[in-house]
This record gives sequence, structure tokens and C-alpha cells, in this order.
Amino acid sequence: MNGALKNGTLETAKIEIREEDGEENLFLFGLTTPEVQRRRSKGYVPRKYYEANANLKEVLATFNSGEFLRRDKFLRTTP
Repeated sequence: MNGALKNGTLETAKIEIREEDGEENLFLFGLTTPEVQRRRSKGYVPRKYYEANANLKEVLATFNSGEFLRRDKFLRTTP
């Protein structure tokens, strides 16, 4: 409606949006349910991806560090 990119995982609301707006107007990340089931049936072990990918480790470490949390420094006012 406003030209904004719609992205997300394929859950209930996104399924409805996709049906209304068209699949070409929705950017999905992650796997669909059938893709997850196929991957698991072939012995998917998430830890192997983590251990083998330095970039993934760095991203997850950054998330876990609290880097993106709003801290009280944002709430302080200048004296």
C-alpha cells in the first residue's frame, strides 16, 4: 500500500498478506514447513552450521551481547 518492503517468516499474517498482495510482493526468509521437514529427514544438525560458519557465529554473538538493546543511555537527558 505504501510501497514498503514486506518481509518475514511465513506465518499466519504473512500467508494472508501473500494471498492478498501476491507472492512476488513478499520477501520471505527462513524455510517453509515442507523445507524444514525435508532438511530434518536428511539429518539436519543446526550446530554443524554454527560451528562451520564464522560469520554466523559473529552475528549470533552480537545478538547475544545485547548490542541492539535499548539501554538507559538513550533515556538520559543532557544536564
